[in-house]
Order: sequence, then structure tokens, then C-alpha cells
Amino acid sequence: YLNRQQYGTWPLLYGQYYDAPVIGSKNGTPVYKRDDKKGKYVVIDDKKQTIPVYDPRFETIFPRMWSNDPSKPGQIKIYKSQEYGGTGGTPIRVDMGNGKTKVLIRPGFGTNLKFFFTYQLDHMYIRYFMWNFVGRQNDIEGQGEINHGNWISGINFLDRMRLGDQSDLPLGTNTTGQAKLYFLPLILGILGFFFQLSKSKKDTWVVWMLFFMTGIAIIIYLNQTPLQPRERDYAYVGSFYAFAIWIGFGVLSLYELVKKYFSKKEIAAAVVTVLSLVLVPANMAKEEWPSHDRAGKYSARDFAVMYLKSCPPNAILFTNGDNDTFPLWYAQEVEGIRTDVRVVNYMLAGGAWYVDQMFKQEYNSAPLPLSIPSEKYDLGAMDFIPVYPVIKTPVSLKDAVSFIGSDNPRTKITMRDGDKIDYLPSKELFLKVDSAAAVNSGTVAKKNAGKIVKKISWKVIRNSYLYRNDIMLYDLVANNNWKRPICFVNPYSVNKVFDVAKYCRMRGLVYRFTPVPAMDYAKGMGGVAPDSSYRILMNKNVRWGRLNVPGVLVDPVSFRNAIMAKQAYVRLAQALVNLHRNDSAVRVLDKGIYFFPNSKFPFNYYTIQWALLYYRAGAIKKGNKVILEIYKRYMSDLNYYNSLSGRFISYYNDEIREALSALQQMARLTKDYHQKKLSEKINKGFYDQLKLMEGTVK
Repeated sequence: YLNRQQYGTWPLLYGQYYDAPVIGSKNGTPVYKRDDKKGKYVVIDDKKQTIPVYDPRFETIFPRMWSNDPSKPGQIKIYKSQEYGGTGGTPIRVDMGNGKTKVLIRPGFGTNLKFFFTYQLDHMYIRYFMWNFVGRQNDIEGQGEINHGNWISGINFLDRMRLGDQSDLPLGTNTTGQAKLYFLPLILGILGFFFQLSKSKKDTWVVWMLFFMTGIAIIIYLNQTPLQPRERDYAYVGSFYAFAIWIGFGVLSLYELVKKYFSKKEIAAAVVTVLSLVLVPANMAKEEWPSHDRAGKYSARDFAVMYLKSCPPNAILFTNGDNDTFPLWYAQEVEGIRTDVRVVNYMLAGGAWYVDQMFKQEYNSAPLPLSIPSEKYDLGAMDFIPVYPVIKTPVSLKDAVSFIGSDNPRTKITMRDGDKIDYLPSKELFLKVDSAAAVNSGTVAKKNAGKIVKKISWKVIRNSYLYRNDIMLYDLVANNNWKRPICFVNPYSVNKVFDVAKYCRMRGLVYRFTPVPAMDYAKGMGGVAPDSSYRILMNKNVRWGRLNVPGVLVDPVSFRNAIMAKQAYVRLAQALVNLHRNDSAVRVLDKGIYFFPNSKFPFNYYTIQWALLYYRAGAIKKGNKVILEIYKRYMSDLNYYNSLSGRFISYYNDEIREALSALQQMARLTKDYHQKKLSEKINKGFYDQLKLMEGTVK
């Protein structure tokens, strides 16, 4: 925990560039765990030859443009962008280890520093600093786009020079989190800094060190790569506190200035106090309260409950990360909801400490039926298991798990250094299905017993290795024998090692794994169980956090999570239409729009599917209403883009294409369903906008 081991290592004062070739390895620091039987700590991972050694020609002092994960090309794209880095450097020929050579470009140190100043310092710190003391555009996570997460002041002519007009934004623009502070907190803080400096250089130095060490020093230490999973402003709050001290001194500096013009100090103090309160904290409260107000909002809790209630009794539910796991733990731990469900965070299961918990009772959930002992999962050798397909034919999953879990030397492969390690001997696996067990457990209804397949096959499509969590999943599936329902928040999350989405069916919000292939299979998403999904999603007690209530904040996380809920209603409606249960499909669509209305979740390109389903179900007027809302949204968006100068409009090329494509698709759709006037209106809007945009979209 103290060493942040789950985050890996990163270079600080000296290390590799992002394209540095690995030429060897060295030993890392051993990992210990307490052995209660022996009464002492023992080495569970010696970390031998686990630290990569890079070609020294591609190393530098103060490395900022670094990477130890070549599977993230998005990072390299930003390193090479002209805005943050560049493609220049020194060409160096390297040996690829296969008898061939290749020329790689070693970035220049100037480019390295450019990335430090423009991305790490400016984008990842100064932008956050300005949010707090100048103003914020919105709370959409930004990677340098001019419409996502920038700082603004509220003084439009200044903001317009950097970002384009911010005064009349389109209907589709998310302005949640917008705050206009007009530079006033910043100005007051700067006044306070110089005021304190004039009074005591020593005290100013103390506050400056607090400001620096909790801000810029953290930037230097963390050495962040591009494409962080979320905004990191919270990491630097200490430096914002320090600046707030200077804001306090700024009030004193104003008092010193104003009292010269008043005979009584009390009057001067009152004037400064009122002026400071109105212009700074009162304005900050007015501007920032709406985006921080969580009154009446229960989305985290309600979404968690819906996930749990979507699971059959005694289910094992695989989640993907923190945001879709912690609320479920809260619902079970605090409110005691569905404690029979075992929530398994697939990401955390990459750590031995977490897999240990799977061997224990949790609430009313029994341990997972795993065959490989906990002690072996603890070993560092389980960090990753190579895939060496020495067997060219499919291998039974149960045999594969036994092979990996065996201590027999014949089940190991010898590495170059002489170490013997576990491995998976085939890239093709299959699960033999016990049809009687599937029926007896209720996994498959008796009437569908004839649809059960004899075996479920898949390929391991991850390059050449498995992680600890992958082995745990295989172990569970191989030994569960359909006794406990296995569900996924999203089957796509495990498809690289367990590509069985066509055997998963949506049940409310989760996808249940069964030995019957889905007839309405959607690639990567499985099929739909219409009856159970209808009971869950249309239940009178269903709740989605009151996000549809006026005044309840829909922040970006809630907006993003709602996509899964909206998708569930759409997929259920689609399944019902396919079954010609049109009345039920319309009720499902109505319920989805009730919970996620256009006023809170602006309709967009993907909502056209709602209109199509209304049309297919015979609810023409409702379909037209959805189409009109989308039309208004995109016409407003396009009018805004067209008002921008050529310098800014190119930033919105993707959004413009989406809007024009939506108009085209809606014109065709309404024509197909004989809505002639509406189709002509949309078509005219499309060509009017296309003419205005001619020559501006590349």
C-alpha cells in the first residue's frame, strides 16, 4: 500500500523515452506475505528478472515522454502531437532480436521539456488552478479540446480569443460545472502574495513552499502520462489551500489601501469586507454551488441496487472498476441489499490480496468454487501466465485450469534463465456443458433443455499471456458447473480471454452466462431475456437516482452511467418489437424517456434508435416527437458551429459530421415511415446547413 505497488513504477530523474526498446531485465524488490502456519513472513514473489532494462541510447535525464505500456497507442499519439510534443528527434538503428533492424526516433530533450511544460504543467496543473480562481468551462473531461474542461473567465471577449464564443452555446453543449469567476479570486490572491511579501519574506517563503510542494512538486513526482482515466484536480488541492491563504491576505491589502480614504478604520473595514464578500466568495458560491449540489440525487445508490436486483439469487457478478463496484459494496454493507450476491471486481482481481478474499464467506455469499489453492494465487508466478500453444487442438477448460494449477514439473516450461513457470498450452479452449446440472440449477428452463449446447468454445485472443484475474475466471467457470449464476456488468470486458458474449443474455442491467446461445445476439453484448428484463426494468419500485427531477444535478459520471440504463430500455424494446409485443415495447420506451428525458439527457444521434422503435411499434406520433427534439438539437449545434471563425470551426469537425449524419438519417427514416412533411423539413435543414458549412469541414 505504501509503495503504491498496484500502480507499477515510473521513471523520475532518469529513465526511458516512450519508444525505448527493452534489451533485458533485472531483479525487483521481493514481495512478502505473512504465513500464519510458519509464524513469519515469507517471500511469495521474488520478482526475479521482472524489471525491464531499456536501451541506454533511449534514456535521458528528467524523462517526461515515457511509457512502459506499448498497448496504449493513444499516449504515443499525444506525445507526437504538435500541441504537446512533436515527431522530431534523432534516428537510431536498433536490433529487433529477430535478425532484423529498425530505425526508431529518439525524441529530443527539447521536445521532452515541451511536453512537460505544455501537458504536465499547463494542462494537468495550471488548468486546474485556473478552474478554482478564474473559472471553468464545464466538467467534461478534457484532453486539450477547446470545448471540454478548459478554464474560462466569464469575460467573453477574452475567452473568445482562446476558445471561440462562449456566450451562446448550442443546446447539445453540457454546461454542467461551468463557473465564471472573472479573475477576481486570482487577482485577490496575487495582491495577497505581494502584501505578505512586503510584511514578511520568511512567512511568504513558508506559504510558497506549501503551495509548491503540494502542486508543482507533485506534478514532477507523478510524471503523468497522457490520457489519464479522469481529471486529477483533486491531487493538488493542497496548493489551492495555500493560494487561499494569499486570498485572505489580499483582503488585508485592500483594507490597507482603502483606509487611506476613510477617517474611521471601522468604515474602511466594513467597505472592504462587503466588497470582498460580494465579489469573491458570494460570486463563487453563486457560480459553483449548482455543480456541487447533490441534494435529492441518489444515482450511485439506486444504480447499484438495480445491478444487484438484476442478479438471480446467489449470483456471482463481475464488475469492471471502482465506479461500478463501490456503490454495490455500499448497498450490501450499509443497507443490507442482496447480500447473497458476490460482487467480484475483475480489475482488482489482478492482485493476490483480492483473490484471497474470494476464498472467504462474504455477507450471505459463500466462497467462490476455486480449485487452485489460495497459496498458489499468492505467488508472483501468477502475475501473468504465458500462452504457448504447444497443443494445436482445443483443450478442455477444466484440464487447462488443472494444468496451470499443477505442481508437476512436466506442466512447466523452462525459460532462458532456467526458471520453470506455469503456462497455458493452447489458445483454443472449450467448456463441456453438463446439461442436467444446467436444468437442475434453474440456469436453463426445462422447456429450453433441447437448446443447450454440448460445449462452449472460444479462443484466447489476448496476445500471449493471461493475468491472475483471467486464471481466477477460468477456475470459477470450470468448477462452478452452473450451480451459481455467473453474471457480467458487460461481457465485452472479458472477451479477450472469455469470448462468450453470444451465450450471455441481458437480464435487467446485467448479462447472465448460460449454455444456450442467444438468438438475438448483438456482437459483444449478447442477447436479451425479455421477460425477466421487463419485470426488472418496469417494476413500480424501479429507481434511477431521481435524475429526471428538475433541479437534481446530472454530472458527467451520472450521465455516463445512465447510458447503460438507457441502453437496457432500448435493447428490451427492440427484443419486444421483434417478438411483435408492440404495446409492451412502447411502454418500455415511454418508461425510458420518463427516467431519462431530453431536458436532462439531451437526445442525440443514438436516440434515433428510440424513434425507429416507436415507428416499428406503431407509435408514429411518439416517434415524430423524438425526431423533432433531435432535429432542434442538431440545428442549434450547427448554427453555433457556423457562427465561429475558421480558426475554431475545424475543432468541431467530428461534431459537425455527427450532426449532418443525424439529419440525413432522420430524413431517410421519416420518409421510410411516410412522414412526408417532417422528412422534407429535415431534408431542407440538412441542405441549408450543408451549404453554410461548405468548405469548412475537412
